[in-house]
Amino acid sequence: MADPNVSESVQQQHLIDETLELLVTYYGGVLSEEELDQKMNLLLHAIDIARRSHDGQFRRSGEPYIFHPLRVAHLAARNWMDFDSICAAMLHDVVEDTPVTLAEIEKDFGYKIAFLINGLTKADDEHLSRDALRNQTYRRQLLTAIEDVRALCLKFWDRIDNLQTIKALAPEKQRLIAEETERIYVPLALRLGMGYVASELDALSLAVLEPDSYEEYQKTLSSLRVTMQPWLRQIRRRIINTLESCKLSVHVNDRWRSFSQLAARAVHRGFPKLYTMEIDVGRTMDAYVALGLLHGMFPPIPG
Repeated sequence: MADPNVSESVQQQHLIDETLELLVTYYGGVLSEEELDQKMNLLLHAIDIARRSHDGQFRRSGEPYIFHPLRVAHLAARNWMDFDSICAAMLHDVVEDTPVTLAEIEKDFGYKIAFLINGLTKADDEHLSRDALRNQTYRRQLLTAIEDVRALCLKFWDRIDNLQTIKALAPEKQRLIAEETERIYVPLALRLGMGYVASELDALSLAVLEPDSYEEYQKTLSSLRVTMQPWLRQIRRRIINTLESCKLSVHVNDRWRSFSQLAARAVHRGFPKLYTMEIDVGRTMDAYVALGLLHGMFPPIPG
C-alpha cells in the first residue's frame, strides 16, 4: 500500500528508481551501453503509457491504480527478470482495464511483450458464465506459460501484490482469491521449483483463510527469535574465534526465515527450521578445514 505520509509522486518515483537501479545492476555488465539505453528507454515508455492509461483509476482502497503495476514491476526486477518482463509487468492491466488494445501494445513494444500481456489478461466473453471465463483464463495462462514461462512468473508477482493489498476487498472476495491461490498458484510455483514463491503465496493466503492461526504463529515466532538471540550470539562468537585462531578468513551470516513463510509452513506441515547460520571462508580448501573444526565443536547429528 502507498504510504499516506509521503506524496504519491515521490512514492511512485521511488519504485521506478529502484526498479531501474536493479536492472542496471543486473544487466549493465552484460549489455552494451547502446543496448542498455534502448531497453531503458523502452521501459520508460512502458511506464509512461501505464501512467497515462491508468490515470484517474483507483483501487478499492482508494490508492491510485498505477501503484499496482509499479510494485509488480519492482517485484519482477527484484527477482532478476529481464526488460521485456518488466515492461509486461508495467502494462499487464492496460489491455484489460483501459481502451488500449493488444495490437497497439504489439506495435509499440513488439510481439514478445504483447504475448506476455495477453497471457496475463483475463478472458472476456459476454456469452460465457463466470466459471467458464475463469477456466478460459487459466487455460490462457497455462498455454502462454508453456511457450514462455515468464508469463507465469509475472502472474505470481501480480498475485503476491494483490494478496498484500487485499484488505480493502469484501471478506468473501478475499477468501475466494486466497483459496484460488492455494489451489492453483501455490502448486504451480512448487512445480516450477520456486519454493520461496510458493511459501510467500501460501503465507499470504493463510493470513486470509486462517487469520487466528497465522497471528498466533507470528507471536510465537517473534518471541522465539528474541529468546534465541543471546544464545546464537555466543555460538557465533565461538565459531569466529575458533576459525580465526586457525588463520581462516571467516564471515558469518545470520539468515532468519520470514515470519510469514514460517507461519504458513508451521500450520500446514509442522514446525519448520527457523534459522540458518551461513559461514563463508575464503578458499575451497579452507571450507574443509572449517567443516572439521565445526564438527569438533558441534558433533553432527546422523540423518
